[in-house]
Amino acid sequence: MEASLSALLKKIFANDQLVLVLTKSIMLLLLLLISIASKKVVKTILDKFITDAAAKTKTQFDDLLLDTPFLDHIYRFIPLIIIYFSLNFIVPKDHAATVISKRFILSGMVLLG
Repeated sequence: MEASLSALLKKIFANDQLVLVLTKSIMLLLLLLISIASKKVVKTILDKFITDAAAKTKTQFDDLLLDTPFLDHIYRFIPLIIIYFSLNFIVPKDHAATVISKRFILSGMVLLG
C-alpha cells in the first residue's frame, strides 16, 4: 500500500522528500484511524459478550465488571498496543522517531494503567 501511495504522490509532486513525508504522514494517520476503530469494534463485541454472560450467571463479579470502569481502562490499551506493534511497518525500527514514539506509548500505558 505504501508503494502505490508513494507512486500516486510522485505523479502529483515532483519533490521526493515531500512525497516521503506525505506518504509517512498518511500511513500514520491511517494507523491512528484503524486503532481507534478497532477499539470501538472490540468494545462493542466484548460488552455484548460480557453482558450476555453476566445475565446467565448469578455471581456478583460479572455485574461488578459492568458497573465499574475497569473494562474502559482495558479498552484504552487497544489503540496503544496496535500503534506500538505497527509502528515498525511505517518507520524503520532503529529510527529515532520510532524509539521516542514507542517510549511515549509505553509511558502512556503506565499512566493509563
